[in-house]
Amino acid sequence: MKRLLFPFVFIVTICAAVFIVYAYIMAAARETPPTATKPSAKKLKKYEQKFRNEWLHQSEFKDWLAGPSLSYVDPRCFVCNKTVACHRSGLIKHANSQSLVSLMKSRKEVSSVKALFEQEAQRHC
Repeated sequence: MKRLLFPFVFIVTICAAVFIVYAYIMAAARETPPTATKPSAKKLKKYEQKFRNEWLHQSEFKDWLAGPSLSYVDPRCFVCNKTVACHRSGLIKHANSQSLVSLMKSRKEVSSVKALFEQEAQRHC
């Protein structure tokens, strides 16, 4: 019986040794060398753009931009009634948006029709 048990014990011992070596190699591979770690850096503060009143007077924004109010932190578009990101690129993106362009076009058409009716009313008075 000892002769039958010896090969089985030998195989189990070899398998255990291989497993231990494999586990050691995998653990070593997961560890990073001390020189490769980055020193802890301070978290950088993200710059937060504040609303600029001069944007209200710029030709590309003055027809639709309203500054922030007590109920709104960000500026808003009074044509679309949407808040807009408070940075110049966000304002330009909204100025070129399809929804604003179509609303501004219909707004101009309505104002021209309104002006036409006012002219006719003044003629007849």
